[in-house]
Amino acid sequence: MKTALFFLFFATSMISVSAQNITVEYEPEIERMLLTNQTINKEKDKITAWTVLIHTSRSRTEVLDQKMEFSATYPDLFSEWEYTNPLYKLRSGTFETKLEATRFVYLIKDKFPTSYPAQYNKFKPKNLVGIYY
Repeated sequence: MKTALFFLFFATSMISVSAQNITVEYEPEIERMLLTNQTINKEKDKITAWTVLIHTSRSRTEVLDQKMEFSATYPDLFSEWEYTNPLYKLRSGTFETKLEATRFVYLIKDKFPTSYPAQYNKFKPKNLVGIYY
């Protein structure tokens, strides 16, 4: 599938390369499709995606301790906690599919055995980056 899309992209576009300038000219249909996709993404304020709940507890201090431990173990990964009555939740990662989130759970399960993938509907589309090791 990726090969077909790659071929389609290069078959329908003309690329001219000069010293340091690269110009890509798309077919009108492709240009229209890209603009439509950008418009749709700008209109979406929040989307539903997958995240990994690292720890859930009624105790705020317990969740903050887990956050410090997670940040010490994975200093380059963003994590945040939130309070949803009656629980405090610590989460990390923004994934488009459950499979990507499950892969991340598998990577951290040794240190954080209570982690699990969960859907979350407060993400902005630009946050869908995933985490790959």
